[in-house]
Amino acid sequence: MATKENTETAPEFLYHVKRTITDYHADKSGATRITDILGTFTDLKAAKAAALSALASEGYVKDDFEVYEDNTDPENWKHGDGVLAYAKAPAGQEFEVRLDTKPNVPKLQGNASGEKVLQTTINYNNDRIGGIQNTEVEGTYPSRAAAYAAAHSVLIDNEVTKSSYAEYDEKEEFKGDWPYGDEVEDTMGVRSVSAHVSIRREDVRVRLVGMRIVSASKKWVYL
Repeated sequence: MATKENTETAPEFLYHVKRTITDYHADKSGATRITDILGTFTDLKAAKAAALSALASEGYVKDDFEVYEDNTDPENWKHGDGVLAYAKAPAGQEFEVRLDTKPNVPKLQGNASGEKVLQTTINYNNDRIGGIQNTEVEGTYPSRAAAYAAAHSVLIDNEVTKSSYAEYDEKEEFKGDWPYGDEVEDTMGVRSVSAHVSIRREDVRVRLVGMRIVSASKKWVYL
């Protein structure tokens, strides 16, 4: 369970170590991806160290890859801001490890446990196949109940309702087998006309995952 809140000592930010595998072997478009949050930290230095060793901590060794690079020379780094490690397997799968830095809104402290809400946005406007997509931590919550409530409200508010979307599905109301995975609670599709009179479509999926926050003095642990 989460520790008691202490606004005087709670860190300002949480640093989430995010690993994405893009499976170009199975899907040349890059639309097939697996994104996981491997750890959450209160200390930036500890988070960077964990990110740099993330693939090794998952059991990979450098010899498993035909390309393995880490961001120890930012001036010559070519894999984008925020990416701390990049690897490419012989079969074509690409691995990226980056930090997703978010405000510590619930004032959680090191060694607390809780839940995260992840949001994946797939931009079909620029790539109809779905290769352009991003997964980030939408929010961090001290309990699953709080995360569950947030997951069901993150895509709607007083101005944007379910009817604003071309398609809006919730897991508990969906008829038939839920096609988005056990962790995904909501999914929606957006269609609108842009200034260029082209059709724009985005799919957004929201899912819950458990977490444990790691302080600088503690060893990195898996979720």
